[in-house]
Amino acid sequence: MKKRSVVVVVFALALLAGCQDPLTKMVKDNGYAPLRPLSDGYHIGDIYKGNIQGLKRVVDIKTNCPEIYSAIQKQISECNVVLPAYSDSAKFEINANAYAIGDVAGQLKAYGATQFNVKVNNPSGYEISDWAFRKVMYPMITQSENDPNYYVGMYVMTNLLKADGIEYKLMNKAGGEISVKPSESIPGVFDANVGGKWDVSKNSTLSTKSPCYIGYKLSRITSTGGIGEESPRKANVLSVVIGVEEISMDKLREAKTKLGN
Repeated sequence: MKKRSVVVVVFALALLAGCQDPLTKMVKDNGYAPLRPLSDGYHIGDIYKGNIQGLKRVVDIKTNCPEIYSAIQKQISECNVVLPAYSDSAKFEINANAYAIGDVAGQLKAYGATQFNVKVNNPSGYEISDWAFRKVMYPMITQSENDPNYYVGMYVMTNLLKADGIEYKLMNKAGGEISVKPSESIPGVFDANVGGKWDVSKNSTLSTKSPCYIGYKLSRITSTGGIGEESPRKANVLSVVIGVEEISMDKLREAKTKLGN
C-alpha cells in the first residue's frame, strides 16, 4: 500500500443536538457510506453479491486470493479526509439514527446514558482506481469457474475509510458524564452490536481496541459484452471486457447497507 505522511492526531467530532450526528456527518461529507458493522476485516478488492440492502461477501481477497491481495496493496492510494469543526463541549442525543452508537441506543438508555461525544483518531481514506482494478483483478475474474461472466453483476469494494480508534463519552440527561467500569457489560454490548473490539479507557470512556473501517464505496462489476474473435487454434473465442461502475452514495446511504462476512 502506498503510504503518505500522516500526522496522528485525535479529532473530536461533536455537533449540537438536533443536527446530524458527528460520525455520520464525517463519513458522508467525505463521500462514503457508513460501514456496518465496524470491523478491521474489510479489504479493497473484496467481492459481494446479493441485494444492495444486505450484501454477502463471496471473496475475501486477502484470504482467498493472497497474490492478488498483495498486488492490490501496491495500487492503493491514500485520500484526503475532511473533518468537521472541532468542539469539546457539544453533545448529541443517543437515538437509533445515530451511526454506530445508535445500534445500542436501547441498552445505553437503560443504563442511563442519553447523550454522547465521540472522537476519531487519525481517519484515513484509501482507494483503488478503475484502471488498477482492471489490471490487477481482471485475470481472477475472467478465469473464475471457467466463466468470465461469473462475477458480472456483483459488487467490489473500491474505497475504505479507516479510523485508528474511536472513543465515546457517555452522559445522562443532565449532561453529567457516566463512568463506565471495565467490569460492566457495556463494552460487550458494543462488541456484539456495533462491531470492533471495545474497552474502557482510564478516563471511563469507551474506545476501540484496534483500528476499524467506518466508511466504504462499492462499485458494480460490469461487462461490455462478448466479442467473437478468430484464432488459428479456436474459432469464436469469447472475450469479455470487465469494468466497474461506481454505485452512487445516495443509493448506498438510503439502503443502509449492511455487509456480511
